[in-house]
Amino acid sequence: MNLSRSGFAQSVAGLVYGGPHIQLDEQRFPNLGWTDLIVVVLAWWCRALARTLEGEREPIEVRFMEGPYLAMIGPANGDAMHLELVEAGLVRRVHGEADVLSELLITSVLIAAATAVAECKRRDWWSMDADELVDAMTALKRKHIAN
Repeated sequence: MNLSRSGFAQSVAGLVYGGPHIQLDEQRFPNLGWTDLIVVVLAWWCRALARTLEGEREPIEVRFMEGPYLAMIGPANGDAMHLELVEAGLVRRVHGEADVLSELLITSVLIAAATAVAECKRRDWWSMDADELVDAMTALKRKHIAN
């Protein structure tokens, strides 16, 4: 998961937007300029990865808040997780899939989450969503260390 710091903004309702995207090889999903409710989405990613580390065998769907985009995360062989990038509009379309080293995926999500938390603190945009992200990050870190 990659995150653009320059894309951070806050809505009138206090929701924090940012530029998350997943990069597989040269492909960026949903796309490089994508903006979404970054604090909420990253909490979902942390929770999904923690569930996978706990041994959940079925793929876990992690949606983006805006648009029909989602990722399916599930176990793969060895130290990898299977990642499938999906546009689930009227017709379901797979944009890419790969087995990704668990360490790489978890680290990239934790870095993006830490960046979002730091930006919320720096800009005084703290919220219940930010509390949830911190809790989700902590749970993922604990599961990651235990594995």
